[in-house]
Amino acid sequence: MDIYKFINSKDIEKHCRDIGFNFNPLESAFLIWQSRNHTIKEKHAAYNHILNQSAEFEFLLREWDYKKITMRDFLRNYMRIEDGLLSSIEGNEPAAVTYIKSLDDIDSQYPYQEKLYISNAKRRILYGKDVMNPPSRFIKEIEEELLDIDNDKMLPEEHIKKEELYTKEDVDFAIGDVLMHLIYGRGVVVEVKGDFITVAFAKNFGIKKLMKTHKSITKL
Repeated sequence: MDIYKFINSKDIEKHCRDIGFNFNPLESAFLIWQSRNHTIKEKHAAYNHILNQSAEFEFLLREWDYKKITMRDFLRNYMRIEDGLLSSIEGNEPAAVTYIKSLDDIDSQYPYQEKLYISNAKRRILYGKDVMNPPSRFIKEIEEELLDIDNDKMLPEEHIKKEELYTKEDVDFAIGDVLMHLIYGRGVVVEVKGDFITVAFAKNFGIKKLMKTHKSITKL
């Protein structure tokens, strides 16, 4: 089989011929697939030639897959999809339906996703403040029989009282002051603007903007 004729660019085709470049089976299949000058039947004939002349090997269809697919199974499944599309042109079933059904058949043989877990961060720290996150509204759109959750854990156990997060006394900070944060550790104040201070912590935490009266901060 002359694989070079499936290259769209005439200049690249000539160059590959001149240097005698050898394409492996996977590269050859790609050249056949991307060709704009050949019919589906011509491409299928070329695919079958690859299957008959090449040794069997496996590869990952997607980089996040954990199960490999053989070159033989991949090309046969792909040709089956296109055969279904061709036959649907003369039939009553829309081509898109045939295509989706074919993809479902392939995914059922080579599953790449068996379970899906949805998690919800109950609380997080934003600018030095603890913020409660309500459950995503999209969770309510999932059918109940598909969920296995503890509703009590999805909701806040109690409301955070804002006044309990801050000290009543106003602490004065100036650029260059050193402070200690309960989570980020020792830091240096690099900017003071109103009720907020910008602090440079160690490189693994970087620069943070915090409320200067938050209880997590202690001036050294």
